[in-house]
Amino acid sequence: MEKQKISRGHFLKYTASSFLSSVAEEGVFLLLTWLLGNSLTGFVLALVPMAMGRLVSSLMNFCINRKLVFHSQRPVGVALLRYFLQAIPVAVLQVLLTYGLYALLGIGEEQVALRGAIYAGVMTALFAVSFLAQRFWVFSATEKAERGGGL
Repeated sequence: MEKQKISRGHFLKYTASSFLSSVAEEGVFLLLTWLLGNSLTGFVLALVPMAMGRLVSSLMNFCINRKLVFHSQRPVGVALLRYFLQAIPVAVLQVLLTYGLYALLGIGEEQVALRGAIYAGVMTALFAVSFLAQRFWVFSATEKAERGGGL
């Protein structure tokens, strides 16, 4: 089995992919926070825009990373399953940390820009965790993956 390592090229392409996905996620988050601000409150106002933003950006990020960053040959179904098995816990952690900071710092629902800044900060903090999971597990080239088996 070939030893895997982190290359500068992978990291730079991953950073660019993550930046584009984050812009899409942040845009969906801000738009939905603004649109739903009069009909939702509290945790639900944090959760719905985060979940929808994350869904859009996750699919975008998966496609870019699979083809352009890691050049994965792993079957799409296996890679997508692995991607969401790592992305869902990261997303849950993001929701808990973000909403926790809103509560801890007393950030009101009307403070959309500040909520967006906190959201972006938490996303940035979780960046490295996601990179390592994708590089060494989701899109890794292994003998089992090349034979089309194994999670």
